[in-house]
Parts: sequence; structure tokens; C-alpha cells
Amino acid sequence: MGRHNGTDRNRCSRKARKTYAFSKDWNTHRAATASRYFRWPVRTLRAKGADRRWRERTPALAAGLTDHV
Repeated sequence: MGRHNGTDRNRCSRKARKTYAFSKDWNTHRAATASRYFRWPVRTLRAKGADRRWRERTPALAAGLTDHV
């Protein structure tokens, strides 16, 4: 869990600050965090392409919610 929190704080500046000055509104914080998770490519979701190379995919691509980033 510690490694996840460290990575999360490294990639999400809203969580890196000592105070949550920009995330006092819970809905804004949830929206910013969710958008980050849907736009960041995840290694476990990658798929082999036609040219035998790995294609990185975001969770939104893997779920079929969008066809591009």
C-alpha cells in the first residue's frame, strides 16, 4: 500500500501537497483523480498489435469507452 500511495502522490499533485487547498471540494477531487486514472496507460492492460508490438492502453480504451486518447 505504501508503494501505491507514493506513486499516487508522485503523479497526482493534488495529493502531494501538505494541505488540500485545491481539493477541498470532494467532487472536484474525485473528478480530477478519476480523470487521471482513465488517461494514464496501464501496463497490465496493454495488448499485442498487428505488427507484433505491444500497444499501451488506458483503462477507458480497455473498457471500450473510447477509441483514442
